[in-house]
Amino acid sequence: MIPSQVAVKALRFLPSADDIRRIRREIKIWMKLKHRNIVPFIGVTARFGPPETISLVSPWIPNGTLTNFLDTYGGNSSLISKLWLLHDVAAGLNYLHSFPLIHGDLTGSNILINAEGMACLVDFGLSTVIGGLEGGSSIAPSSCRPGAIRWTAPELLGDPEISYLPTPKSDIYSFGSVMLQILSNRFPWYTDRGIMAEFRIIAKLLVGETPPRPDDPCISEKHWALISECWRPISSTESRPTTVQLVDTISKDIANCSGETNDACRVFRSEKSPLMVHKDSHPPSKPLPGPMRHRQQQPKLSRPTVDDSVDSIFAFYPPDPENKTVVPHAPGELLRQEYTEPCHRYPPINTLFVDNLPRSTGDYGDYLETRLRALFSLRPGYRRLLFTRKSDGRMMCFVDFQDVHHATMSLNDLTGSTLDGLIRNGGIRLTYSKTCMASRRPYSAGTGAYATPPSFEA
Repeated sequence: MIPSQVAVKALRFLPSADDIRRIRREIKIWMKLKHRNIVPFIGVTARFGPPETISLVSPWIPNGTLTNFLDTYGGNSSLISKLWLLHDVAAGLNYLHSFPLIHGDLTGSNILINAEGMACLVDFGLSTVIGGLEGGSSIAPSSCRPGAIRWTAPELLGDPEISYLPTPKSDIYSFGSVMLQILSNRFPWYTDRGIMAEFRIIAKLLVGETPPRPDDPCISEKHWALISECWRPISSTESRPTTVQLVDTISKDIANCSGETNDACRVFRSEKSPLMVHKDSHPPSKPLPGPMRHRQQQPKLSRPTVDDSVDSIFAFYPPDPENKTVVPHAPGELLRQEYTEPCHRYPPINTLFVDNLPRSTGDYGDYLETRLRALFSLRPGYRRLLFTRKSDGRMMCFVDFQDVHHATMSLNDLTGSTLDGLIRNGGIRLTYSKTCMASRRPYSAGTGAYATPPSFEA
């Protein structure tokens, strides 16, 4: 089905016979690409460029480029939202490299954000079959076009008399620059501005310099180390990571980050023991016993509601170092307390967490992933599913939905017999309150719940 809105990419010149052959070959390649993080190819048309030339048609991507998206929403994005974007880019690039193809022009302008908030790669202007095409592409200009130098690998800037073809390693270098841009919401080499900026950047690249680290708390030491690995010199004894390694590393980061926030207090409550937890505390490794207690997260709190269908809760509150939350021993005795900041400052995370999957290897692991993917992909608002593996060999998956409402619907529908035989003694963790949505109250971002479905027989 062709979408109602499309994007048309017209050639600006009359191609030669060799150009036409390369265009046709790249069209054939693009037609074969089927991945959720690759902008799909619809077809070709005419009358949009010079006479006797064709134009390429793809779906219209409403949120525009990654650069424009970050300019608009980047300042309010949570870390896990940025990690999902990075995972999208890494997954799309991994798909290309496994084909095997090279993107060759990976920048913030060649990554589009679709209506579901997922990053999709586009403009394979220099995409060449590894070991195949010679010379540049006729569809797009060189990867060193104006502005792209901030993402370009230094090995592509050698002797101007020599044509340096992009490689998988040069794509990895560009990914490191994209990672820097997503996490910090700043261009690589952001300190270099003005009409001579690109000349200064080229001079620095040729002597082995890399973009400076922004003074931004969003870039942790771990993430900066990964960016630096992507920027390793091509002559280094330690090679740049592969796309498979990037996807695996970012998947683990999402797993570790899901349900956490750097700004919020974390409060865990139990029927059996009162807790007073400072904001720097960390979640327990297992759910605490007892029914969930939820308070509507507004500056002034209302009476709590009780949902006995889940075993425990963790909740996020506004940061206030002078303000600790006391959870009393007796059920229903939650204290009324005023907060200096409303909790809706913190965006929700629309991700379900499926844990305690059985150890799975080989064909059974593929079967398990296929079953879960088929199960969740039928749910309204489904966006993507991410698998990762624990140190003990057990798998867990994160299911990302379009919004809180669709994630809650899926939780309510799937914690029953649907998962029987697939999840044994497992659980689904939410990063917001089930009760809040079920009672149709205005959603207050930052609340959380850990929901455990009934145990199933092995």
